[in-house]
Amino acid sequence: MSNPETASWTVDLAAPRPSGRWTAAYRSAHIAEWIAATTPFSVPVTNPEALRAYYAGVFSLVPLVGPLFAGGALTWGPLGVRAAGRGDGGGAHARAGVALGALSLAAHTAATVWLAMF
Repeated sequence: MSNPETASWTVDLAAPRPSGRWTAAYRSAHIAEWIAATTPFSVPVTNPEALRAYYAGVFSLVPLVGPLFAGGALTWGPLGVRAAGRGDGGGAHARAGVALGALSLAAHTAATVWLAMF
């Protein structure tokens, strides 16, 4: 085996990905083991719609600008779920984005109606 400090490695993006896990084929196995050991959760790097939906859902909880982000979460969420169904991973992130976006939009609507009554 080559020296880990000088070993070159590349990511094979055409490598098959098993259900939702970010796994890339590396020339050096020790790098893949290090990534698996230091990453406590699976980040859907191959499903940008899921990440956009998740972050938009989180930022939709911010007052005043929340409805804009909620719209983004509700737009990108189904696209992320569809991509996750094709095996790109990130289904949980996409569903969380949809749930946060819907909850935030409902809360902002209720707050607006309540404020309009007074």
